[in-house]
Amino acid sequence: MVHTDGTQRPGAAVAPEQVKVISYFSPGLQSELPETSYTITRIIQLFIEGMAIPAIERWDRAARLEGFKLSPKGSRDCEPYRARTLIPSPTRGSLYTFYGHPSGVLETLILDLQGGGASALPVAGGSVITERVEVQPEDEAADESSQYDDNAWYERAQASGVLELAETNGLLKVRVSELEKLCEQQQHEITSLKCEMKQMHTAQRQQATPSKFRAVHTLSGALSPLQHVADPSSPSPSAMSLTRPSVSLPSRPSRVRSATPSTPRQHHQTAITNPSTPPRLSVDSPLVRTYSLPPLMNAMSPSLSSPSSITHSSRSASHEYMATTEHRPIEAFGPATDAVMHSHDILAIMHNMLWHVERTSVTLAWQLDIEHHLQIAPDIAAELAHAMIEDLYAS
Repeated sequence: MVHTDGTQRPGAAVAPEQVKVISYFSPGLQSELPETSYTITRIIQLFIEGMAIPAIERWDRAARLEGFKLSPKGSRDCEPYRARTLIPSPTRGSLYTFYGHPSGVLETLILDLQGGGASALPVAGGSVITERVEVQPEDEAADESSQYDDNAWYERAQASGVLELAETNGLLKVRVSELEKLCEQQQHEITSLKCEMKQMHTAQRQQATPSKFRAVHTLSGALSPLQHVADPSSPSPSAMSLTRPSVSLPSRPSRVRSATPSTPRQHHQTAITNPSTPPRLSVDSPLVRTYSLPPLMNAMSPSLSSPSSITHSSRSASHEYMATTEHRPIEAFGPATDAVMHSHDILAIMHNMLWHVERTSVTLAWQLDIEHHLQIAPDIAAELAHAMIEDLYAS
């Protein structure tokens, strides 16, 4: 930043000593390296003579062209030159105000100061300059030799214990690497054991899952599970009633099912079933067995006695087939699905659940939903899901 005297007479020539430059400089660097004072003052003087004075003269010309007249009131001529210090005290922190010198005076001053030594260097009050140390050539040679001498460095390092610490650090790094490899091996073994344990749990669950008798829970828990009656001639009033409406199985799986409703007497008649072989659907069977709810549920829902309650579509919006209070006939999902259910002794009524899964879930979630609702092994659920997809593409 360049400053000039505002009281100078308009049109008067501008001298370098009338200009001051405000700049930042490190006091610590100037204190440690006194020789930089000469370089700094030369830079400031060159800046004043080559940049500041032409800029000030341009300011005066621009002011006159724009109509801004400088008032001569209080103006004065240039004061006599006063010798100033090369590096003044900082105004604050590292902010310095450098004053210009007449042309040629600065170099003469620097030559005089360099000839007289560092003590002759003009310094403002408060500045600190360290004492100059004369370095001899033999000292420089000794310093360079000690700096690049490997033996001297080794002796200093050994004396300070650096080599011992470096050796210990290397051993620790090797030990850490060995422990990391051991940890990776143990992690691999743990993963293998987890896979084996999961396979064992799957096999045990397949063996422990009851495939012939499954309890069907109702909403309120008041209904009994499905029961099979061995003697058709002596039906029990409390037993689950099964009806066999005459339903023809279509030649190819269809989403729309047609069913012939049974008479009210047939609707409450107990069907003949074998307790050891739960009823299931088969593609070879000419009839589709339809389960109905016990008389208690018929009393709760009067609409069950009507034929329309038997023949309604299994795709209607409702809760799961086990939790509903309406009668739902069984509709085969397809031949491939029925074959898988037949091979794993899955109840035929589970076809309705498969329709529910197909209606309410995306294809990727079928396996998990089937496994959750039927409580079967994951591989069987996956087989059922693939069979359902096959039947849907074939229909």
